[in-house]
Amino acid sequence: MTDYRRFLAVPDEQVWPYFGGPFVETGERRLRVVGTAEPGWWRFQVTGRLARPLAVADPPDLDRLPAVRGYAVEGYLVSAGGRAEAFGLSPPDEPLPFTPILGRRWPTGELLFDGWDFSTGVEDDVRRAFEERATLATVRGAPAALRAAFGYAVLLRTAAEAGVRARPAEARPQLSALADEGEAVAFRLLGLLHAEREAADASPTPEWVRARDEALRRRATGRTRAMGRAAERAEERAADALYAARAGLRGMRWLGGDQLEVRFDLDGERFVSIVDSGSLQVLDAGICLDGSDGQLTLESLPSVIREAMSMGRLNITSR
Repeated sequence: MTDYRRFLAVPDEQVWPYFGGPFVETGERRLRVVGTAEPGWWRFQVTGRLARPLAVADPPDLDRLPAVRGYAVEGYLVSAGGRAEAFGLSPPDEPLPFTPILGRRWPTGELLFDGWDFSTGVEDDVRRAFEERATLATVRGAPAALRAAFGYAVLLRTAAEAGVRARPAEARPQLSALADEGEAVAFRLLGLLHAEREAADASPTPEWVRARDEALRRRATGRTRAMGRAAERAEERAADALYAARAGLRGMRWLGGDQLEVRFDLDGERFVSIVDSGSLQVLDAGICLDGSDGQLTLESLPSVIREAMSMGRLNITSR
């Protein structure tokens, strides 16, 4: 007998991870979220292309998803190749630095916490070196991912103490030196980041920045406009552009005129860029580009960010 329910908008309920923003990615399709929810596992009621969060849910068995093993550092998992990724959905409790962790890769690229991994004992030696402000030059048996985690931890601690913003993606090519030489390398890297940001801040303020700041003072108007169908189309186009680059849209905000602030995750880091809602031309990339932001679109920006990461030239100006 034909199941006529497939021709109707019959509500269904499913459990998926929600990472924030206007959509939930199911692994098979993208649904617009109707209602409000904090990032986490949710039971959604699905009707057509809409998903309404009903209640927080327990995660299902994640064994079918690809495993990612690494070490914990301040909300990041550092895995093979020295890659540090912020969790799309974090562990329920903050782990000790350098704790082995098992993550799982959602089909759209986000990293999910799955559990604690096996410890070999060398993590204690690395943790002790970190607490004593030593280096790993004399610590034997630490795998490459653990050495990378130590380097990132040194950078982040030094940055917090120096009052200079820093993220792991800005230091990837310096990991070996950070592990073997410690804070001296961290201070040198932070000095370069700070100088580059100050030079960018000294540039004349573009007209669009003044318009944005004025719009922020009228945020109620912006929110009203954001409720319209035009905003939904802009969100969908932005999500398509980022999805094609294996990045995830996490939120949008109208700033005034046709300017949109776009928040997205890329390779385990969060970025905030400002684009033209019609063309998706970049007005402010959120990274130092020597004033060449306008040569990019939201489609091309992720590849430029990845290139900057690989060359050791990433400097994130937006927070």
